[in-house]
Amino acid sequence: SEMCIRDSARSLKIKRVILIDNQSKGFSVKKELGDALIKVRYPANDIYGMEVFLSFCAEDQNFLTGSKESSPARYPSAMADISAGIYATIGILSSLYKRDCNKKLNGDFIDIALVDAQTTWLANIGSSFFMDNKRPTRMGNAHPTICPYQPLKAKDKMLIIAIGTERLWKKFCRILQITENVMNDPKFVTNAKRNDNRHDLIKILEKIMVKKNADYWIEQFIHEDIPAGPINFPDETLEDAHLKSRNMIVEIEHPALGIIKSIGNPINMSQNGPTYRRHPPRLGEHNKEIRKKYSKD
Repeated sequence: SEMCIRDSARSLKIKRVILIDNQSKGFSVKKELGDALIKVRYPANDIYGMEVFLSFCAEDQNFLTGSKESSPARYPSAMADISAGIYATIGILSSLYKRDCNKKLNGDFIDIALVDAQTTWLANIGSSFFMDNKRPTRMGNAHPTICPYQPLKAKDKMLIIAIGTERLWKKFCRILQITENVMNDPKFVTNAKRNDNRHDLIKILEKIMVKKNADYWIEQFIHEDIPAGPINFPDETLEDAHLKSRNMIVEIEHPALGIIKSIGNPINMSQNGPTYRRHPPRLGEHNKEIRKKYSKD
């Protein structure tokens, strides 16, 4: 219980208590009390109490996913959960830093709603709506304002390109050898024109690109600093040499399962970066170890 956690912290040499609650029950009461609740639970400055409340709301942004012709599509990963977790981490670190700057603070109440975290993903879509008050429509994999900036078919698989400037567009056309018949065509001479004639342009580009494999095109594009990459299946991604070289695939020995693989931490530091010393703990596995390490006796 919360009381047990607080009392355990006082019995050990612990100066920070971070209680994470991902249940919505009783949230409105806790939020209303806020700092007052923290001061009751952690009345003295010897322990800095922090409560992080993650609340769920059944709202999502599926209306934006999928093609124009399809119904809304569910995003395959837990976008809201992961985002809320990242924001919770930022909030916790911010609160700890605030405490370091002001020792008189004795607690904090951090409120993270999954729907709030998910809403931040609207980003430029939200900004566009605020500017023109027009409801955005599903565009599949196409960019709403830049063309070509989307997946394209090659001979063996799909790849994605991002032609975000006129300079990149000219480089792109030179690689595809379409400077005369496409680059200078009045229908495609500017990004605005390419957006208006997107359907015709993509048909022309894919007719050329399906003649060679994706790796060939990607090599040509990267050589000219054009953002491009393959569209991989998950198994291809998890076996990618580049990801392995960046330690994004780690191996950990588990007492019950043997060697297990896991996705690594994307944060890399020149000093004291993340390490992978332990397997995911079983329930209560380290209770005795922690109590012994931090015991006041």
